[in-house]
Amino acid sequence: MKSDRNVKESAARRADAQSGVPIPDATGKGVQARKGRPASDTKGITLRVPKALLRRYTLAAADRTRELGRVVSAQEVMLERLDGGP
Repeated sequence: MKSDRNVKESAARRADAQSGVPIPDATGKGVQARKGRPASDTKGITLRVPKALLRRYTLAAADRTRELGRVVSAQEVMLERLDGGP
């Protein structure tokens, strides 16, 4: 089996990215690696939403996006409804 020439380099870059060590980009300048999501008091879940309900939330999110001038996701609208918001 032929091994990849860049396996060690790729593994080193992944390790550096996880540790937050700056990774040089194509220009040779250091770029700070992403450290992931900020810590918060939340828990990720998965929902299986009926298509008709998802369409309603998506349309509501599109309307809100136009009103606010920023992207609002269907998930954000759902969370507001669950929390008792607008």
